[in-house]
Amino acid sequence: MLQLWAPLLSWVMLARGDIDGIVGYRPEAVDLPAGMLLAVEAGMAVRALDGGRFDDRYGCPADRRSCVAGPPETIDRLVKLVTAAQWIEPQVRQLTPIGLATVGW
Repeated sequence: MLQLWAPLLSWVMLARGDIDGIVGYRPEAVDLPAGMLLAVEAGMAVRALDGGRFDDRYGCPADRRSCVAGPPETIDRLVKLVTAAQWIEPQVRQLTPIGLATVGW
């Protein structure tokens, strides 16, 4: 897991094949269109966190901008990893002494 302060750099790294995938949790509306364009033009697949079709229209609310992106041959595996993480999230919250909202969850 690599978290960068420059989200567009992550999209570029994905498009170049430097990383295996991206999990975008409520990405900023300003970064998403350009990043998706780079990824899709490079042949990457982009899906919603539940594995369904991702709504890439500009102006969607933050809670509908979360996505998983990666090569078509591994996108299903990436979605499964995200689903597994969502499944254990309540247990992680119980183990965490600080509120996860303070770190962006």
